[in-house]
Amino acid sequence: DDNDGELRFVTHVDISAGEEIQFTTTTSGDNEDRTNLRGAGGGEEGTFTWTAPAGGVATGVVTTVQGFRPTSNDQVLVYQPGTNDNPTILVSLNNNNNGGDGTGIAYVVETATAETEPQFAVTAKKYQSVRKLVTAPEPESCFHATDASCPSADRLFNEGSGFTLETCEEKCFETEGCVHFTFGRDGGANAGSCYGCGDVTLEADAGEVDTYELEVFLDTIDHKCPQAGGVRLFLNNSGTLTYEECKQLCLDTVGCALFSFGPLDSFLPGWCTGCAAGTTLEEDAARGLDTYQLGDSCITAESCIDTANFKCDDGDQLFAETAVFTRQSCAQKCLETEGCVQFTLGRDASAGQCFGCADVTLVQDLNGFDTYQLEVTLLELDHKCIANTRLFPSSGTLTYDECKQKCYDTATCGLFSFGPADSTLPGWCVGCTDNIANLEADNTRGLDTYRLGTACAPTTTPTTAPTSSPTASPTTAPTVGPTV
Repeated sequence: DDNDGELRFVTHVDISAGEEIQFTTTTSGDNEDRTNLRGAGGGEEGTFTWTAPAGGVATGVVTTVQGFRPTSNDQVLVYQPGTNDNPTILVSLNNNNNGGDGTGIAYVVETATAETEPQFAVTAKKYQSVRKLVTAPEPESCFHATDASCPSADRLFNEGSGFTLETCEEKCFETEGCVHFTFGRDGGANAGSCYGCGDVTLEADAGEVDTYELEVFLDTIDHKCPQAGGVRLFLNNSGTLTYEECKQLCLDTVGCALFSFGPLDSFLPGWCTGCAAGTTLEEDAARGLDTYQLGDSCITAESCIDTANFKCDDGDQLFAETAVFTRQSCAQKCLETEGCVQFTLGRDASAGQCFGCADVTLVQDLNGFDTYQLEVTLLELDHKCIANTRLFPSSGTLTYDECKQKCYDTATCGLFSFGPADSTLPGWCVGCTDNIANLEADNTRGLDTYRLGTACAPTTTPTTAPTSSPTASPTTAPTVGPTV
């Protein structure tokens, strides 16, 4: 920071107490005193030595160095002491002008070769190689589809083996434009495989794979919501926000679908702005902001055990799958099937089989089948609670889980209508009592209505000690959500 005389760096490894790191603006051709620290008003080239404090510095800690102030278009070389002919160079940076304000690291050097004394010949490379810091945003995803994968022609990457679900998720999150990732189920024919693609139509795949969708995906590197045209929905330039806080700011702002965030290694760390879907982004490589896009609100199935050694009868099955299904993938298939309330999952010799059915009488089966009930079921596609039956007003900023919880928290609510990201009212949420007569068809807005289940209904923990006296019946619905 050329105005405050501060230089900040983040550690990628633990640093022991007493270890020294040097910062210098001296390069080939500089003849100034190489031990002279550049003063608050001076223009000297110089070198500053930082010593790790007692106790050392842990990985990921941001450290501020006071008084080291490179000028516009100056280079900063970071190295560890050695002989003048052979220092250990850690990183080399260029402080570009950025329109004359004299601030902001914008270029990183790929190689730096020691010459005579602490003078260096450097080759500048576009700032890219140190983008991923230990403070990098954490990806989040939700189950999207069973037995479906990214089409071969649309894959952004295609890895055949060796991945876990977490590493496949991370690869998609770090790939510009990746929205979906396909992962081979454990124990299946394609276990450990990983494919990524954008927001495209998936293709059927019998290779025992599942496809997940990122909650937020990396839209464009080095681009931001433009300042011109009044398209920004908000701007927080305090420099104090985390990635999660910036994302939440977009989620809480009606109409926001894109948010630009300054990572710790950018010119504007902690900087955050948001804009609507379809906004033409502005390229700004010098400042290093990246723009993320909110994906579909994750609608993840949750279930609880209902009956062991019973299954959906053959004549009542809405679907019957014999591939390698997990409890989560079978639950998700049931949630995505209109009218499905419970699902049967095979174990032991029948492991991986998956059947779904409505709220019907189960049949006993001792061949390794258990039936689970969904916490919430998809009642009607393209239907919503009628206006005069609604128990709470609409909101355009809720996630699926928040909408579901709002229904749980509202007395007598049994149905909730929610607008997914591909509807004309994304994040829209209303609730009504559990009566099919309270719904109306609405094919133009794309809202879907879900029903709260009973077998997995949440309960609250008592907050007062029991007494011998009777208590009144509760007047509000439970507020604690269920767990899988």
